[in-house]
Amino acid sequence: MSDQVSSSIDIRVHRDDAEDLPRLSGLSMNAVSSLVAHVLEAEKVAAGEVDIVFCGDDRITELNHEWLDREGPTDCIAFDLREEKDSTLVEGEIYIDLSQAERQAPEFGVTLDEELRRLVIHGLLHLLEYTDTGSPAEADLMKERQESLVSAWSMPVLEEIE
Repeated sequence: MSDQVSSSIDIRVHRDDAEDLPRLSGLSMNAVSSLVAHVLEAEKVAAGEVDIVFCGDDRITELNHEWLDREGPTDCIAFDLREEKDSTLVEGEIYIDLSQAERQAPEFGVTLDEELRRLVIHGLLHLLEYTDTGSPAEADLMKERQESLVSAWSMPVLEEIE
C-alpha cells in the first residue's frame, strides 16, 4: 500500500508475507501512514520516502544478525538509506517485529496498539538521526522526543486482534 502524504514524501506500509507473521486483522495501514506523516511533519521533514514493514521473528532475526551482528529477534530495526545526511529529508526502511511487540507490550504495561505506535515512531526517529545507543544524553533526548510524539498521537493503528 502506498500513501502520498504530499508531492514529496512517499510512505509505503506493508506486511511481510512470512509464515511466522502474527495475524493482526485490525492493523490499519492507513492509520500507520497517517502516524508516519504526522511524525515527519512534526520533525519538519520536507521530502523523501519511508517503507514500514511489519514482520515476524524469523525476518527480524535474520536482519538483526546480518546487519547488526546481533543474535535473536528485536522489536524494530531502521535502515537510513540517505546518501547525504540532511535533516529535511528522509529515506529509509523500518522493520517492526509484530511477535516481539506482542510479547513486550504486557511487559511494559501498555496495549499492543500503543506499543506498535511507539515502535513506528522509534524507527522514524532513528531514520532522523536520533540515537539510543550513544551517550546517555542522546538516549534521553530520543526517549523524550519519542514519548512526546506517542502522547501527541491517539489514533489507533490496531482495531482488533484475531
